[in-house]
Amino acid sequence: MLLQGILVAQTLPIKYIRSAVFRCPDSLCRSQQGQRVAGNVIQCVPHCSVCGREMKEYCRARDTGDQVLGLLVSPSALENPGSKEFVRHQSTLVCFQDELMVDLELGVRYDVPGLQTNAYFQAWNVQRWVSDTDAKIRHQELPSLLMPPAISALNAYLSHCCPSSPWALVAALAAQMAADMFPTPALLHLKLGLILSLASQGRNHPPVPILAVGADTLAAHHLLRHATLLAQRCVTLSSPSHWGPLHGTAHHDEQGNSWLEAGALLLASTGVCFLGDWAKFKSTNLRSSVLSVCLGCHI
Repeated sequence: MLLQGILVAQTLPIKYIRSAVFRCPDSLCRSQQGQRVAGNVIQCVPHCSVCGREMKEYCRARDTGDQVLGLLVSPSALENPGSKEFVRHQSTLVCFQDELMVDLELGVRYDVPGLQTNAYFQAWNVQRWVSDTDAKIRHQELPSLLMPPAISALNAYLSHCCPSSPWALVAALAAQMAADMFPTPALLHLKLGLILSLASQGRNHPPVPILAVGADTLAAHHLLRHATLLAQRCVTLSSPSHWGPLHGTAHHDEQGNSWLEAGALLLASTGVCFLGDWAKFKSTNLRSSVLSVCLGCHI
């Protein structure tokens, strides 16, 4: 069975028993060699095959390992909502053991083959999901990426008309963003920034964040909202009080396990985290941190 999902929460490493050795407690019994039992069946203590007594564990022979419990949610839960229909998604509890838990990252999509048990989904392997576009970029033997015919024709036309301009194609594409809402020359610099921010996704460098400052914040809000529809993943921050810290939170469950939950920024990995209007962050630390960046001329 193959499980595909985005890791939205995980525990810190937990010790588990791979196997244990049980021996008969009677020193006079002929069965003194012991019996190694797999960790998943230790709940049923074995009995001696000779005298029938309940066997006791030889603790020095116990074999232990590390495991992590994670919650995977369907990728469609964080896909861009093309319609206004809201669907409830149920997460799946997955157990990653030993080397499978080493490189897990919150907010990343994984392909996990395994077996569904009564307690959780037991992972047999784990592989980071790679989109078709990224696969073509990484592998030289695959065919090179081809632009859509309409964009190829536009690029050829602009190369003939503006051969010395490296920005001609990007500016032409940016002008068409939200053309049904704004005239093509309107907010062109913001559109350019949004195009570059979207194009930076899926690479090995941090994406380009966008902060729109101006008198007409409503127009900028609509334009940024429209740009999120072009991303493969979108998380909208309705209220800071509902989401909590943007990077995530930590808590303990009833069994004493320490859980790390992804925040809005991690859930929006390879996509867009739409923070919305600046006014909603008046009483949060985010406002002061962004202000310090602006005053330091880092944006």
